[in-house]
Amino acid sequence: FNTGSVIGALIAPPLVIWLATRYGWQTAFLAPSLLGLLWIWPWLAIYPRVETGGAAETTPQPSFGALLGVREVWGLMLTRALCGPVNHFYWYWLPEYLRRERGFSLEQIGAWAGLPYLFGGLGNVVGGWFSSHLIGRGMAPLQGRRWAMGMGLAFCLASLGVPHMPDGYYALALICLASFGIAALAATWIGAATDVCPERVTARVTGLAGMTEGVINMALTLATGWVVDRYSYLPVFVGAGLLPALGVMAFVLLVRQRFSR
Repeated sequence: FNTGSVIGALIAPPLVIWLATRYGWQTAFLAPSLLGLLWIWPWLAIYPRVETGGAAETTPQPSFGALLGVREVWGLMLTRALCGPVNHFYWYWLPEYLRRERGFSLEQIGAWAGLPYLFGGLGNVVGGWFSSHLIGRGMAPLQGRRWAMGMGLAFCLASLGVPHMPDGYYALALICLASFGIAALAATWIGAATDVCPERVTARVTGLAGMTEGVINMALTLATGWVVDRYSYLPVFVGAGLLPALGVMAFVLLVRQRFSR
């Protein structure tokens, strides 16, 4: 299911460029916004209504403060906070990078900018499959997640070479590999959260992690613009390669077992 957003990102560049060149830039903003409102109708019609049992309704819910006292919760929060913004960097900044640094035309961006998102979709599928494959062969769940995160991290390091590529298409190829890696990390994180969290608190923990990611993402987006304007994309791509390493380190050091709170 995490690949759904990547499929949208794959379709968006050629669609938005076509709308902008044919109907004007205002339409390129309005049409995707309206599409974002339309998905609610099939969701309401198709998504099944699930009734919870009486036991789930009477189980006391831990407070957010109590959850913040759990080491594993902090591990999940930090992993997502350090890895998630890298994914958003590729989503938000790739067209601007290709235009400014690599001289791509609007038509070239429409034709090629979706390719890293395709690799991101593959990363989601492979990351989820790889950890499940290891667990199915007898590996402990958290150990399988760590190995899958390590695999994703290895691909993320391709980001370090992007600024040094002499040709824009070679740089795009490395971005594809890095997008594959960060997406594999994201899918593995989702599986790890269900491994570690009791069912009754999974939504709260993922909410805390999402909020933390949002705050860090906002700060890093502002920092990216400041760094690019004053220096170059080099420090940004170095950060995009190294931040996932810190996120995986947080997971390995802090997430050790399923907690019961």
